[in-house]
Amino acid sequence: MRDDWLNPAFARNWDADAEVGNPTRALQLDLVTALVAAEYRAGSTILDLGAGSGQVEALLLAARPDARIIAVDASPAMLALAKDRLADAKDKIDFVIGDFAEPERIALPARDYGIALLIQTLHHVPHDRKRRVLAMLARTLSPQGLLILVDRLAFEDPALRSVHASMWAWMERRSSVKSGWSAGELFQRLASKEDHTASLEEHLAMLREAGFRAACLELQLNRAVLVGRLGA
Repeated sequence: MRDDWLNPAFARNWDADAEVGNPTRALQLDLVTALVAAEYRAGSTILDLGAGSGQVEALLLAARPDARIIAVDASPAMLALAKDRLADAKDKIDFVIGDFAEPERIALPARDYGIALLIQTLHHVPHDRKRRVLAMLARTLSPQGLLILVDRLAFEDPALRSVHASMWAWMERRSSVKSGWSAGELFQRLASKEDHTASLEEHLAMLREAGFRAACLELQLNRAVLVGRLGA
């Protein structure tokens, strides 16, 4: 099942239902917002690769009204939603059309990039391209720059499937936004996607290979918040 990000109707539906089937989204984006609010350095720029419809930017600017952001996405339909959502902040954010699957082709303005974000995007590309994206960010970020990565992880061990199913039922029960999916439906939906998920260990290894000091800050089932810092 291909996600049709270039389709305006698909983009609008995703924007309206972003938390459906992702009960950790609100908590993890709150953590991302808190990290950016604490780490943002006045005068620097936040780079968001795969910015989508601007939901994250709205949260960041509410927490740090002084922030400057470059929002990159390959979908004009998603960026159109972002521009509408962030119309009152147009002096603080610039939008760039670019596909992070081809990171070398993204034309970024010259800025002091102190923070980079990859929010639920990296699983869309094969592992070799993941490495190219992370290498590009390591070259682009300022010394001591911070990468915040939120992504969906691979379910690897079939022996743990029943445990994963039990946790999904627990998360769904506690979530304020119900998907109505059973664990079987969740696994079937994920299996039908044309994604390239990686394990937690693979994510950490790729971050370190690119030159980041890396750690996982938050993990629930298959959704993780990781960070990478440049420098010793």
